[in-house]
Amino acid sequence: MGVIDIPHVPSSAKVTNQFKQLSCYVTSYVVKIPHPVLDISNTKQVLEIREFYVDQLPLDDIYDMESCKYRGHALVINNHQFETNALSYRDGWKLDSDNLRDLFEFLKFEQNELFNLNAQRMKEAIADFARDEKSVNASSLVVVILTHGDAESFFGVDGCRVDCKTDVVEIFNPNAAPDLQGKPKLFLFQACREKPEDSTREASAPQNKSKDEQWDTGPSNVPRYNMLIVNATLAGSKAYRKNNVGSLIINGFCRIVRKKAYEEHVLDMITKLHHELNTPVEHPDTVHRLSRKWYLFPLQMFCKRLQDELRTHYNDKLKFVYTMPWLPTE
Repeated sequence: MGVIDIPHVPSSAKVTNQFKQLSCYVTSYVVKIPHPVLDISNTKQVLEIREFYVDQLPLDDIYDMESCKYRGHALVINNHQFETNALSYRDGWKLDSDNLRDLFEFLKFEQNELFNLNAQRMKEAIADFARDEKSVNASSLVVVILTHGDAESFFGVDGCRVDCKTDVVEIFNPNAAPDLQGKPKLFLFQACREKPEDSTREASAPQNKSKDEQWDTGPSNVPRYNMLIVNATLAGSKAYRKNNVGSLIINGFCRIVRKKAYEEHVLDMITKLHHELNTPVEHPDTVHRLSRKWYLFPLQMFCKRLQDELRTHYNDKLKFVYTMPWLPTE
C-alpha cells in the first residue's frame, strides 16, 4: 500500500476527520519501517538522460573543470561613478554586482570585484588578473566589464578609452599568457557600443569598423582560442539597464546559469540568453572560439544532482527511494 498525503490541497467536505486521523496513523507507521528501493535505471526518461550525458560525451570533448586548484577565477570591473559630465551615472550597478557575486559563489569560483577604475587602472587590473596566481591555477576564467563604451572601447571613470581587443581580449592569448593556454575564458561586456554624443578626454574617437573587423583573427601569431566573447548589444547599439533588475544581460545571464549550469554547457546557455534578449532594442553579440563543450559543473555532479532529485527524502510524503546504479556519483 502506498500513501500520498498532499498537505497543500484544501480539505474536501467529504473528507472526514476519522479518515484524516487514519492517514496520520498509517503515515506514522510507514516512516518507521525501511523504505523500499525501486530501481528506475531502465525507464525511458532515465535511459535518454544517460545516453546523452554519460554515454555520448567523450571526456576529450569537454573542458576539465576539476584539474586545477580553483574551479574558476573571475574578474569584475564595475564602473558607475564617472569624473566627466559626458558619461552619466550608471543606475542598477549594485544589482549587477550582487547578482554576479552570488553567481560566482554558486559556481564556487574565486572572484575579484573592482569599482570605478580609470582607464590605466583598468588595463593594469586586467593584465594583473591574467598573471595572477589564482588565474594560473584555475580551470577557467571569466572577465566581466560593466561601464560606458563605444563601438570598440570601454571608458574608465576618467573618460579615457580601453580598447576591447588589444587591452582586454589579447591579454589572454597564448603568446601573452602561456600559463592560461587551453583554459576556457568567458568575456562578458556590458557597455554601449555606439559613438558617444559628447567628446571625452581623448581627442578623437576611433574610426568605425564593421563587426568582423573589430573581432577578426588578426595576425596568425595572435590566436584567440578557447574564448567566448559576449557583448550586451550589437555594434552601433545601446546596452540597456533597469533600476529594478540592473543590466538586462547580467540579470538574464545570472538567472539562466543558476538554473541550467548543472545540465547544459556554457554555449547552450548563451544561446538561451540570445533568445531571451532578442528584442528590437537590444540583442547580444557573441563571438565563439571555444574548442570543447564547457560544462561549469562536471557531469558526475549533474548525475548526482539528478539522482538526489529523484530520491525521496523522509520528510516527503511518497515513501520510496529511487536509485540509478549506473550513475557515477563519486
